[in-house]
Amino acid sequence: EGGTSPRVFVYSVDPLQLLYTLSDVAELEVADMAFSRCGSRLYVLSRATAKKLTVFSMATGLRLNGCELTLPMRFDKISVSNCHKDHVALIRNASVRIVTFQKSFQTYIGRVHPASLPTDVDLSISAYAWSGFHFLVATRQGNLCTLCGHTGVILHVCHTEKPITGMTVTLAGLLTSHVGSRLRLWARNEQSLPRQGLVGVKLAGAPAMESSKAYSLQQAIDTPLPGEDTLGVLGIVAHVQATPDLGAAMLTTSEGELWQVNLPEPEEDAEPRAPKVTLESLQPRRCAWFHTQPVSDVIL
Repeated sequence: EGGTSPRVFVYSVDPLQLLYTLSDVAELEVADMAFSRCGSRLYVLSRATAKKLTVFSMATGLRLNGCELTLPMRFDKISVSNCHKDHVALIRNASVRIVTFQKSFQTYIGRVHPASLPTDVDLSISAYAWSGFHFLVATRQGNLCTLCGHTGVILHVCHTEKPITGMTVTLAGLLTSHVGSRLRLWARNEQSLPRQGLVGVKLAGAPAMESSKAYSLQQAIDTPLPGEDTLGVLGIVAHVQATPDLGAAMLTTSEGELWQVNLPEPEEDAEPRAPKVTLESLQPRRCAWFHTQPVSDVIL
């Protein structure tokens, strides 16, 4: 709902019916909302005029005690950990803050951790995703930062030849889309990541993603996906989101297209650099085209 003091309406899907009407979630504007993976919580982010994060129980429709946090700045997006609903990332154009909640008797203690990314460099966030207890952040300058999901400190930094425009975690690894509609599938070696945060992190001059110990390239696709008119994808792939069963992914483009591709399954004893995936194995299918209003995000 728009206007002053907007309300949030929560519906069940089957049957379709109104469950809760949530009020006093924002003074002027709700920036973003997200459910926990288990569906037991709803996180609401407001950015005008008050800047706050509020967490609701979906069992009762009520605020959780201690889960209404005043934020130090405006944030635009929420991303909830797929492993732990008490770990949340807040994102704005050039900043990320990890927020954690800890149960204490009948209430929760919420903590907004310090900014994760350096503030003395020019950067812009282009994509992000949770991978276990790590939060991955890509920038339009070509960097990929791995953050600790508990504290937000930077554990690893690498650089890609083409900036990442979207990414999602699959059964086979990390799927990334890059400028030029390139898709890459990476195996992640979490054992190589340090347990302590890096000191004096410098994003410039970071090692290439292909040569880092944390990632190894498994599969690559350089050919643009074919459209029904054989012209390929229109624009660049702007967002990638895996389906809940991780069997497929939805891709949105800057020109308003919505694509579906099959995701490869993990292979036993796969070589560090497996042969390229064919377009036939992905079975790309254009589902829709919103040519007047491009899709900016997809939630499955």
